[in-house]
Parts: sequence; structure tokens; C-alpha cells
Amino acid sequence: MTKKEFLDKLRLEIRNLPYDEVEKTITYYEEMISDRVEDGATEAEAVASLGTPESIARDLQAHQPFATIIKRKVEDYKSKRSPESTALIVVLLIVLFPFWFPVLMSALGVIASFFAAIGGVIIALWAISVSIGIGGIAMIIASTFGFASSYIPTGFFSIGLGIALIGLSIIAIIGSLYATKGIIKLLESLSHAIKKLFVRRTNA
Repeated sequence: MTKKEFLDKLRLEIRNLPYDEVEKTITYYEEMISDRVEDGATEAEAVASLGTPESIARDLQAHQPFATIIKRKVEDYKSKRSPESTALIVVLLIVLFPFWFPVLMSALGVIASFFAAIGGVIIALWAISVSIGIGGIAMIIASTFGFASSYIPTGFFSIGLGIALIGLSIIAIIGSLYATKGIIKLLESLSHAIKKLFVRRTNA
């Protein structure tokens, strides 16, 4: 595939993206091909190293907000269908409403439960971490009563335990921070994968 063929195909595949993003993408890949040719690769080798226009387009589209993807797919679908076929689909959706609506609600319920569970895990991690620290502070405060009542060993024990709990709390908070970042990154990757799958299926 030549440079021109690649760029023309890529432009066709990403035609539903905003105009500025299309031009920015075309310029980026045009410069990338030119740089690799200057480094000694042939034009065909430079083009082949970038992947297919279809895969690049799917990845770019998957970075768009899901609502934007749906909107553009609907608009693209309408432009390819006659008013008669669109009306038929609307009628079928109305007639089959008792069947597809419960399935849709069940699917949304599963998704909502999943995100609620993830949120619960994050909240639980932070709650435990902070609670340990509060317990440590409480033990240090309690040590003053030990010293005041002449129970010096108890006072020192309370201070030591309090310091240990505060240290454990700091470690737990750091762990919770990394876990939260990891979970957020995982959810972003999952969302990206779902959007790529949706784009692939709708482009089929």
C-alpha cells in the first residue's frame, strides 16, 4: 500500500470524527511515514509498520465518549437506510418492546451492580485504612490515662501500640491509593475495550 492509498483509506475510516481531529491524525501519520522513509525504509515498509487504517480508526474512535460514538453510529445508520426501512425498525422496536426492554434493564442492572461493587471495595479500603489510624491516635490518647493512674507499663504499651497502628494506617493508605489508581485504570481499560468492540461490530 502506498502512502497516498494509506492516508486516503484512513481518512475514509475516520470520517465520522471531528474535522480538526481528522486533519490532525492525517498530518501525524503523514509525517510519521515521511520520517521512516528518511530513516531508510521504503514507503511500503513505512506504511506496513503503522498497522491497517481500520485498526487505527477503531482505536481512535474508541477514545471518543461513548455517547458520541452512539450518536455518530445512529447518524451513519440513518444515512445508509431509507425512510421505509427506518420506519420498519421503529415498528419492530415497539412491537418487541415487552421482550427486549426487560433484557436491557437486566443488563443495565448487572452493569450498575458491578460498578457499585467496585465503588464499595474502594470505600472499604479507605475506611479500614483511616480507621486503623484513628485507632492508633486513640491508643496514644488513652496512654495518658495509664500514666495518670500510675499504670506506667500500660501507658507505654498504649503508646507503642498506637504508633504501630498509625504506621500500619499509613501503609494501608498508600496501598489504598495505589489500589484506587489501579482500579480506575482497569475500568478505563475495560471501557476502552468495550468501545473498541462496539466500534468493530458496528463497522462490520
